[in-house]
Amino acid sequence: AAIGLAILTIFFKKSNSISVDSINRLKDKALFFLSIFIPLISYLFCVIFKSYLSGKQISLISCSLLSIATILSLISFYFFHINGDSVVLISNWISSGSFSVDWSLNFNLLSCSMVLMVNFVSTLIHIYSVGYMNKDPKEALLWDI
Repeated sequence: AAIGLAILTIFFKKSNSISVDSINRLKDKALFFLSIFIPLISYLFCVIFKSYLSGKQISLISCSLLSIATILSLISFYFFHINGDSVVLISNWISSGSFSVDWSLNFNLLSCSMVLMVNFVSTLIHIYSVGYMNKDPKEALLWDI
């Protein structure tokens, strides 16, 4: 969580879209942010390093990252019950006259429960598919994207 908060701090400080007070309030939401983007990091890791690492190493790392994302989403669901609803503004995406669309994370009951459920089911499916393809001679097709 500390690494994710440091990345968020650096990103937002460069874009001047967040203040120090907002960073302090963002500490609770860092777990939620990480639980959303760790599966993307896992995917990119598998694509980039599939030719450098063995299938077992990639399977272990990707299953671990997805499990971490599920655990972080469970913890962020717990924090939601303590802190309540909030919105984390990441950036302004489109501005045209009075029309404005922001890129933000809504930290509410629906988003927390959906992130938790999607991460949990994705982790189970990923672990099952890795185990299922373990003895298959075409296991390399699992990592070919």
